[in-house]
Amino acid sequence: DNLPSLGPTTLGVSRGDTLMLATDGIAAGFADTIRLVGSPEVMAKQIIENHATGRDDALIMVIRYWGAERNGSMR
Repeated sequence: DNLPSLGPTTLGVSRGDTLMLATDGIAAGFADTIRLVGSPEVMAKQIIENHATGRDDALIMVIRYWGAERNGSMR
């Protein structure tokens, strides 16, 4: 009963976009201070080191979208 109602959302992404998904163990507003440079692995490590709350398990997934190959398969 404490969870907000959820609904589907579609978000367009373009080649080279960086997507981040974080649990509540990462401080709210973390994305406002992130520089989108370096590999996704480096960004994820920096987010955990600098924005984990310590009150809950912290998980961050950083993905860089490179698009589909011409035949429709992912790289």
